[in-house]
Amino acid sequence: MNSMTGKLFHSAIGYLLRLLPGTAFGQTAPTSHRMILERAGDLVKALADNERIFYLDVNAVFLNPDGSINQNLMPDCLHPSPEGARRWAEAMEPLLSKLMGDLLGNLAPGNEKGGRDV
Repeated sequence: MNSMTGKLFHSAIGYLLRLLPGTAFGQTAPTSHRMILERAGDLVKALADNERIFYLDVNAVFLNPDGSINQNLMPDCLHPSPEGARRWAEAMEPLLSKLMGDLLGNLAPGNEKGGRDV
C-alpha cells in the first residue's frame, strides 16, 4: 500500500443523513409514515460517533413552522424541488466542508500522522 492510499484509508470518514420528512400519499401534515421515518432517523443517529461517522439532520429545511411539509420545497411531499435541493445542499455544506477540510489537511505533504487524529 502506498503512502497516499494508507493516508486515505486511515482518514476514512462518513456522514449519515436523516431520512427526509416525506409523507405517504402526498399529505403535507405529519402522518404515521412520517413517524416511521422519524424512528428510523433516531436509529441511524445512534450509529454516529462524531469522530469518524457524523450525523446530520436537515429536515427543518423542508418543514413549515407547524411541522407540515413546505410544498414549494417538496411539491410531491417526497422529493425536493430544485429550490429544495439547493437549500438541502446549503444545509449540508458546513459539515461537508469541515470534513473535507480535515481530510485534505491530513493528506497534505509533510503530515506524518497519516490521517485524522482521533
